[in-house]
Amino acid sequence: MKLYRALVKLDKNNKIENVIVVDDGFSWKALLFNPLWFLYHQMWIEFIMFLLIFFCFGLFSSFGDYDIFMKLSLIFMIALNSKTWYIDYLIKYKKYTFVGVVFGSDAVEAKIKIIEQIKLNNKENPEENMFSESLLNPKYFK
Repeated sequence: MKLYRALVKLDKNNKIENVIVVDDGFSWKALLFNPLWFLYHQMWIEFIMFLLIFFCFGLFSSFGDYDIFMKLSLIFMIALNSKTWYIDYLIKYKKYTFVGVVFGSDAVEAKIKIIEQIKLNNKENPEENMFSESLLNPKYFK
């Protein structure tokens, strides 16, 4: 079982338009593809900061043997914190709202559990639908 953080995006009618779950922990993808991971998630500021820090390490390479150690430590730190930064990015720039944490064996199970929890919390007002039409009846285009 993994721990997932759940985020929802509300539409203009204050109904849930999208539900995202992000597992909490170490990111192997961010470890192996550091700058590409930032670009894939459109985290431009973090990408530029990553390049500036690596440029500074190259500029001040008087650290000797510690230079490689510092670069590897930076890459490991980014992989350790990347999912937290991604959640912060979604909240700040994509207007998602943090709704809670949930355990699940995979992301699909975690998403189902958080949707059930949202429904359960809305039990006092069951006639009001909290989910937008685009989430309930998605239209697929050919």
